[in-house]
Amino acid sequence: MPLPFAFAGVRSSRCRRTPFFRRVRNALGRLRSWLADRLSGTGGKRSPATDEPHADHLEVGRRGESAAAAHLTSLGYRVLFRNVRIAGGELDIVALHGKTVVFVEVKSRIGESATAWERVDEKKRRSLLRAAQAFVRQKNLQGSTYRFDVVTVCRPSHDSADAPVVRVYRNAFSDERDG
Repeated sequence: MPLPFAFAGVRSSRCRRTPFFRRVRNALGRLRSWLADRLSGTGGKRSPATDEPHADHLEVGRRGESAAAAHLTSLGYRVLFRNVRIAGGELDIVALHGKTVVFVEVKSRIGESATAWERVDEKKRRSLLRAAQAFVRQKNLQGSTYRFDVVTVCRPSHDSADAPVVRVYRNAFSDERDG
């Protein structure tokens, strides 16, 4: 991806890794995608005839997070925050289970459920860990115990009236380094 003219003079790769530069680069990418969708005349939706995915993944994610929050509440969790954007990344759900602060990553899928859990790879775990550490510092919770749960929400199809299958993987990973 060629850099915009405003950053063409930036020589240091260290400068390019700053949070400000990443935000600007991401915003430019979103703007480029938005403009491409508008200029194509489809308004962001792909044609079903071309068998390309529709742009409704955000709606699937929102519905999945709502189902996950309701399921966690029924299990005795107290949902404190949803969609927390913080310097380290984003936390889908922050909840309290007993005296433990729980950072929950929600993975929503249509169809097969096995792929939802597999999407929490090492890179995503590191991102969640950074976001959780920033959240703990910001809320002054350094003495608290916390854990990471993963919730998968799987629906049989987009228009299915069936209840989604919700699975909770408690203590899915830890913040300790291996080795």
